[in-house]
Amino acid sequence: MKQLLSFFALLSFCTRVHAQEHTPLPYGSKANSNLTVYVHPGCELMSVVQLLADKYPKSTPSAYYEEMKQYFAPYVNHPAVQWIRSFKKSIYTDFTELGWAFDNFPDIRLTRPEVPNWFRHYGRDSVLQYLELVKQFYKDANFWQFYSSHEPQYKKWSADLYKKIEDSASVSKLTGFYKTEHTAHLYIGIEPLNNWGAHAITNLNNINPGYKDYVAYETGYFNDTASIHGQPRFTAGTETIYHLLWHEGSHIMINDAMKQYEAKVNSLSSLFNGEDEGMKRNNISNWEYCLNENIVRSVVACLFRKYKSYRAYEKTISKEDASDFIYVKKLAPFIWTEYLGTEKYADFNAFFPVMLDYLAKNP
Repeated sequence: MKQLLSFFALLSFCTRVHAQEHTPLPYGSKANSNLTVYVHPGCELMSVVQLLADKYPKSTPSAYYEEMKQYFAPYVNHPAVQWIRSFKKSIYTDFTELGWAFDNFPDIRLTRPEVPNWFRHYGRDSVLQYLELVKQFYKDANFWQFYSSHEPQYKKWSADLYKKIEDSASVSKLTGFYKTEHTAHLYIGIEPLNNWGAHAITNLNNINPGYKDYVAYETGYFNDTASIHGQPRFTAGTETIYHLLWHEGSHIMINDAMKQYEAKVNSLSSLFNGEDEGMKRNNISNWEYCLNENIVRSVVACLFRKYKSYRAYEKTISKEDASDFIYVKKLAPFIWTEYLGTEKYADFNAFFPVMLDYLAKNP
């Protein structure tokens, strides 16, 4: 046992050193592109281990799924598989997002994540040791051989979705709103072992700080009619694409303003009611988080009005108000009239303190 603990202590030290090193681009990304659609190797690695442990929803049959089972069958009792199999609590399906803690493929490295939500569910030491074991699984099972041999398929599956997102011009519409060249980098991770769901990775900065300027979204292929001879096909509606990039991207876009006007933001903290049931239901524990979400959702409403319809704008505001984001119905009209309706402000950052003053006078 002492030897095992010493082993993990050494690995933890190594990952802390790595956290201070340069983080490479996410696998599949290009330096001059704001959009990537690809199979993230870290997330796919996590999916494989959880499937072997029966801790992941079974995929719809496909040729890819059958090939995965056959290739990794000898490792069904690998220490990584046994470790997660021993977890007493149910494993949430988005646990695979921790695959973003791995980078530098194919010479895999692990950045030690700081993820309070996952630590709270499964225990800090347990999660961190599991990730170390997954890294070892990658090497023992020669995961990269399996992954690289399927890259022609990954490229084919991602091509159509990439074109649809690019054609939506959602990135330029977002940067146009904020009047800035700074932009969020969107990484759509397609998951060929997932036919049941999709989710945005909202805590990417905690998983791997090197990717703090990225908006990551993992999506399955939702094809319930596939067979063991078929292949996954990935799709996404334009409205889903808009909401994803505009919402998650806006969190990145307003980050500098939230820091610059921190004192003014804090001066409005009396507007936050931490005992409110809506705040508890939305897991919002402080005023900064509350304000951030309300601003972002107000911006998305305005973008829907500008690029879709007034009805979409109204529906968005009603939906957010019903979800207890109560300041959207105040902020969205103000942003539309005073920011989008005039040329008074060089960019959204210049408008930001004006918006805070408005909220102070109209709580």
